[in-house]
Amino acid sequence: AHVLIMVHQKLTARTNRELHGIAQVKSVYAISGDYDLISMLQTETTEELSSVLDTIGNLEGVERTNSSLILETKFTR
Repeated sequence: AHVLIMVHQKLTARTNRELHGIAQVKSVYAISGDYDLISMLQTETTEELSSVLDTIGNLEGVERTNSSLILETKFTR
């Protein structure tokens, strides 16, 4: 899944450290636009995904998230 994350600016470094500690978070990128970060998550089940999304949403500094489930990979380079 891709998860867009809006972060309280003063807590960005802390949020990044906490995201790094979540095993299912495979990468985090700083982005422009309404959200501050996009993270790539990998889970085995939708139940696990739901739990990880709850964990991310409850991190101090996270104001809002928006997630998209990847249904199929068309290609990667």
